Amino acid sequence: MRPFLLVLIFGSLFASLRAQGSLQFNDVKLLTATSNNTTFTVPANKVWKVETAGVSTSSSAYLSISINGVSYLLMPSISSEQGRFQLRLPLWLPSGTVVSLPFSTADTRMISVLEFNIIP
Repeated sequence: MRPFLLVLIFGSLFASLRAQGSLQFNDVKLLTATSNNTTFTVPANKVWKVETAGVSTSSSAYLSISINGVSYLLMPSISSEQGRFQLRLPLWLPSGTVVSLPFSTADTRMISVLEFNIIP
């Protein structure tokens, strides 16, 4: 009888919880940066899902992405030494997040983003 009551109590608690909103697909974006000054900001009431990132030439040993001023490496190598620095994609970014694609060469960098509306 006791386990049944616990299940009944916790079941009613979980049933009363509500999500903060749902996501509705809005757009596919290909964001391109040709200088270090290029930044992208996730708009209000939107969520971005970064699917892929790339660079226009093979001269770079790595690709990095900066999120709110902190750089993370996206490395092509999957060795254990380099893998510990690797940022895994896809990456979900909330409203207000500032993204840039820092680099030191004249390469063009891009990220492919799926944009979702937040529906309350």
